[in-house]
Amino acid sequence: MQALLISFVAVAFAEIGDKTQLLALVLAARYRRPWPICAGILVATLLNHALAGEAGVLLAQFSFSMGSAWDSMTGSATTTYGMVSYAGASAAGAFAPAVNAVLTIISTFGWWYGLKGFTQLRKASSGGGGGGYEDYAWKGFIHILGGAAMINIASTLDAFKETLGLTF
Repeated sequence: MQALLISFVAVAFAEIGDKTQLLALVLAARYRRPWPICAGILVATLLNHALAGEAGVLLAQFSFSMGSAWDSMTGSATTTYGMVSYAGASAAGAFAPAVNAVLTIISTFGWWYGLKGFTQLRKASSGGGGGGYEDYAWKGFIHILGGAAMINIASTLDAFKETLGLTF
């Protein structure tokens, strides 16, 4: 209960001066009808949070389905693309779940980044709409390599740690 109250108070202080509050003040001052304005803001806030929650669920399902697709294409049962669980996140203490969540988002965006690389290679192979196809080919390879590093973010971080001699 204490954690709930602390987070509630922290968010309340962080939201002081938020655009929604300012909009509510202006509308209430202009129309002198606070209850319909509060009801509209409540409905909009609930809808916004519902859509954000649904987007998070879709993002998690997409990450899992990409891993399943990769397993079915390669026959590799050891490849896991889902929630990233980075061993180095334990150094973050209580923030370890947040670190793993951010790394999962980075891994998911890696799929999009790599896909963009393949589309740029395709554009380069078709001439790139005129001159400059070498630029599309170069960008395509960079996107594919960057996407692979993002998808395997835990291994990428471990490689950086070993290369630079970091201990975290």
